[in-house]
Amino acid sequence: MKVTNTEYKNLFFASVDDRAENFWIDFAVSSAIGVGFAWITYTGITTTVLIYYFCRFLYYFLSEINSGRTLGKCQTQNLVVDKSGNEPSIMQLAIRSLSRFISLPSGVSDDERAIHDLLSKTFVIKDNSLKKIEIKQPLYLIFRQVIFVYFIYYFLDQPTYKTIDYIAIVAFSLGIIGGFIALFRK
Repeated sequence: MKVTNTEYKNLFFASVDDRAENFWIDFAVSSAIGVGFAWITYTGITTTVLIYYFCRFLYYFLSEINSGRTLGKCQTQNLVVDKSGNEPSIMQLAIRSLSRFISLPSGVSDDERAIHDLLSKTFVIKDNSLKKIEIKQPLYLIFRQVIFVYFIYYFLDQPTYKTIDYIAIVAFSLGIIGGFIALFRK
């Protein structure tokens, strides 16, 4: 790893290897979610592509707004911060999540930052004090999300709903959201 962090000495940048691991884990998970929702709501190729990218955007944005970490960053004990080492603003995270789609070819530059880091003025740092989530927990989360997607698909396919159906979907949705929040607590 090339160490070029001379301007922000208060930040311990994540290594290129950590960033690569973050990318592959997050790409796989966000793509699985995006493909799942695109498949369920398929009405045409344009809509499908838009839904796919919207789901991927939400994965990154909601994960980082909740805890500054995605599943990949949980595995590598990385965290997204601003230049002072604090939690980034909502606007910075929105810009980061949107610009991530144009930064894929860039990789990480000589100053250890990708295009989405530069545009959003954020940094990915290594913090060994963060809870490391092993592979079992992300797989459990993915399993729960797949079940949730199937549950939504099942109810969207039903011609009529009963009160118990509404209660079940709300309870199941709250369980998924609660599990996701518990997974990402620092």
